[in-house]
Amino acid sequence: MIYRHSKFQYIKTYYWNPSPMGYTMFCCDGSSLGNLGAAGFGVVVRDHVCQVLEVLSGGIGTGTNYIAEVYAVVCAAELAVEWGLKNIVLCSDSKSVIGNFSQGNVPWFLHMRWIKATSKISSIIYLHSFREANFSADSELKEVLT
Repeated sequence: MIYRHSKFQYIKTYYWNPSPMGYTMFCCDGSSLGNLGAAGFGVVVRDHVCQVLEVLSGGIGTGTNYIAEVYAVVCAAELAVEWGLKNIVLCSDSKSVIGNFSQGNVPWFLHMRWIKATSKISSIIYLHSFREANFSADSELKEVLT
């Protein structure tokens, strides 16, 4: 029998909850092939009853994982403005991106795009999710990078 090492020591139960009534959820993910390599992002948009409304994906050229995650969140906010949404949930499996955005720490090269988008949004809920719960955005992203 062949044993395979696993970095996971225990099973953690995770529940995926829909967005509150009146909010639209944007499940964002970004990745790069190498941590400076071909990078892209994926966003899956869901309503309060978990119905998929839209899928957005794109390549950003060469970048890091963090930059790809940041682009996903900014593009999600811009899509919300394009649709005229006022209440959104931004969900990402990147704890650092969610933490930075919730504190207003947006990278300088996307700062003006972020300010322009968020000035038209009334309420943003920032939500960190585990990678396993963000599978739909992740799979959309993989389509872009392969």
